[in-house]
Amino acid sequence: MKARTKLLMMVMTFAMILVVATGCLPGPAAETTAEVDREDDRDTLIIASQLEFRVIDPFNSNSSADANISASVFDSLIAMDVRGNAFPLIAHSWDISDDGLVYTFHLRDYVYFHDGSKLTADDVAFSFDRMAVSAFRTATANLIDHVNVLDDYTIEVVLVDRAATFMTEIASQFVVFPREATTALGDDFAISPIGSGPYRFVSMSPSEVVLEAFDDYWDGVAPIRNLIYLVIPDPSTALIALETGQVDILDFVPEASFSIVEENPNLTLLRTPFTRLMQIHLNTAREPFDNILVRQAVALAMDKELLVQATLGGFGTVAYGQINDRYIGYHPGIAAHAWPFDPQRAREKLAEAGFPDGQGLPQISITTIDMFRMQVEMVQAFLRDIGMHVDIEIVELSAWLDMASNRDVHMGLMSWTGGADASIYDRMLSRDGVSNTANFFDEYIEEWLAESVRELDPEVRSELFYQIFSRQLELVPYVPLYFPDTVTAGRNDVDFATIRDFLIFKGNLYSFR
Repeated sequence: MKARTKLLMMVMTFAMILVVATGCLPGPAAETTAEVDREDDRDTLIIASQLEFRVIDPFNSNSSADANISASVFDSLIAMDVRGNAFPLIAHSWDISDDGLVYTFHLRDYVYFHDGSKLTADDVAFSFDRMAVSAFRTATANLIDHVNVLDDYTIEVVLVDRAATFMTEIASQFVVFPREATTALGDDFAISPIGSGPYRFVSMSPSEVVLEAFDDYWDGVAPIRNLIYLVIPDPSTALIALETGQVDILDFVPEASFSIVEENPNLTLLRTPFTRLMQIHLNTAREPFDNILVRQAVALAMDKELLVQATLGGFGTVAYGQINDRYIGYHPGIAAHAWPFDPQRAREKLAEAGFPDGQGLPQISITTIDMFRMQVEMVQAFLRDIGMHVDIEIVELSAWLDMASNRDVHMGLMSWTGGADASIYDRMLSRDGVSNTANFFDEYIEEWLAESVRELDPEVRSELFYQIFSRQLELVPYVPLYFPDTVTAGRNDVDFATIRDFLIFKGNLYSFR
């Protein structure tokens, strides 16, 4: 490759970024795992991520950074776009029984895993069994009673009850693993994964993941040969890398950089409304948030419009509830139940709770990660204005995920996204939900969530979600703040818009123009 030396220097530059705080690109080094040509062949796409990588195993991670990579390494039975349309992947077709309880998937007979083994219904059955014991896929697994392998390329999934969300769950939460390789690798599988997706795993470190197009992919070889994901935590450094052509896509763009990207004729800024929600988590099992009046005071103290303008530059919308119109099941009437920005009323709530001017409140820390520092500082100021003094605790993403899994967040600030269907919030609002960081339980919401899954009539489901989210707003286990647009920046010769049409990234959709 003619330009190999130049690219080796570029990639090693980014391997050193984690230890550089100047915001400028450091000097080149001599070698890297990613020996690719960037000028002549244009066979490599380099994507900058702000979040570190943990494991490439969708059943053992809830990190969005890991998920983006997993979507290129693994395939599900089907894919689904954000409008709820299903598309065949490993399964070329499917049948649904009249009672809605049995889904029969007919598999392609020419799908191979990256180790050369052929994918069969036995691997799909193994993957359902593996999902059943995953702490991160409980909600999906709980829909399924059992699976039956009918033949090598036909598998039957029998549900516990009718589930309007089943296909959405399969598209966004399920992938197929090779039984033999997964079992043989054991704990090492997550750092040396084998899937059937458009890209195969090459190498991984906390700051870099390298993937290569899989030549035997059932849908044809991916149009871009190599995908390299690099962790560049500093936004200024990442923007310089994009401007100079050393990376092709930034999956995070701070508001301060929007105008810089828009004014550069070589770059494109893509703004996409999405389901991601920025919210405050209040642990209802700990003082003072076991008191609903304190939780309501927090909600009343938030100037959401100012947050959207100051932290997003207007590239987002105020969250009147937990979901927006990008969700299946959204009900516009939910906005009438939103807490307004009313600091005086917030102070009155605190006084009614027995904490006039915040006196008597226990020590409170609000926990987040560094990329949300501006947001958390503004939330801290809003709370200080009503008499609540909170300390800011900045932790690594891995620490946040561990705390969230253990329900050990006292008060937190974090973004969250699930899928296209509003019932995804059972993960956050049901007693046993994997994302229930608020330690929240309400018998009415629990019942309505279960009904929303069984009910197949869209209008009835919308009314159920109206009940769920209006009551959630009243009880305030979480304070919804805003829905940030998904803002991605990239080089003009890269088509990175198509992937936004799907529930999760699909690596084979990347291409050069």
